[in-house]
Amino acid sequence: MLKIVTNYVPRDVVNGYEMDPKILFDEFDIDVNDPELDEDMIADLCNMQFVKFRGVWYDVSDFITTAPGPWNNGLPEEFRQWDGYSSDSFFSGVLLKYARDDDRMDFDRVVMATYYS
Repeated sequence: MLKIVTNYVPRDVVNGYEMDPKILFDEFDIDVNDPELDEDMIADLCNMQFVKFRGVWYDVSDFITTAPGPWNNGLPEEFRQWDGYSSDSFFSGVLLKYARDDDRMDFDRVVMATYYS
């Protein structure tokens, strides 16, 4: 049986251009002072989104979608109410759900959870 633990508190999503360069380097090995950064790489960084959960920074794009489709065969039923997941191991990981305002997704805030079996 899968256990999901969350406090349902929305967390702010931080855009790449708002992130502290030290965090980008320490957590994601991204050096914003690298002289080899070209305009495309800077644009990619600006479009990246991050969220901090339980003391760890996550890149939102690293989460795998839980949307129905052939890529989600065998996905646990408990994941269906979430928008994405990122596995820590075969038995545990982190879930992400975009906050909702009047049934509209708020892409600036996410609810996070841990799961384990």
